[in-house]
Amino acid sequence: MPLRPRETPSTAPHAASEQHYIATRSHPASRAPLRPAASLISSGGRPGARERERERERERERERGREGSMAAGTASRRYMGPLLCVNLVVDAAVLALAGWSLNKFIDGETHRHLGGNTSTGYLLVFSLMAGVVGACSVLPGLLHVRAWRGETLAAAASTGLVSWALTSLSFGLACKHITLGNRGRRLRTLEAFLAMLTLTQLLYLILLHASTLSSMFGPSCSECDDLRCRRVPQDELDTSN
Repeated sequence: MPLRPRETPSTAPHAASEQHYIATRSHPASRAPLRPAASLISSGGRPGARERERERERERERERGREGSMAAGTASRRYMGPLLCVNLVVDAAVLALAGWSLNKFIDGETHRHLGGNTSTGYLLVFSLMAGVVGACSVLPGLLHVRAWRGETLAAAASTGLVSWALTSLSFGLACKHITLGNRGRRLRTLEAFLAMLTLTQLLYLILLHASTLSSMFGPSCSECDDLRCRRVPQDELDTSN
């Protein structure tokens, strides 16, 4: 009798399973679904790796833009420091002259360099207020020149604007005082210092607000630091828990 070859029992099942695997992989409906893009975001609403990388890139771009604007604004920063020193000296002179003259008027004393008319009392009172507020506004200005950031610009601009408004009002009273006449030497000197202070404070305000027109003049109030520009995580906003 001829001998028949022995069939291995595992040949047929392995062939069937291989054909089933090939058919399963070739059929598009049987493929495993792709991982959705939302799975890149972890639980709690926090950004995934790609979003964190984009956020860091945006922060680096903002930092480069801020450094470029600050480097370009060194010209106005160079002139602002000496201008603040001039304002401080003129404010001190206005305070000295107005304080001395008001003291003489309160005591009822007369002086050959004093003089005066009906508007002298108003002029001296407003000159004292303008000198005090102007001297106080120099400190935020010096801090802004030192820090040179958008946050310090807000304080320097607000105090400088109030100081210039009071100085302009005092200068208007000085013009009325000149019209009425009968002014002594000290009062004429006070009027000259008020006119000078009005001009120097106006130049100071122009240098402060020039950054709103172009970033080459320095930082603007719209710039914010990294903490405020950073996105707040969703779990910090969720107060239900």
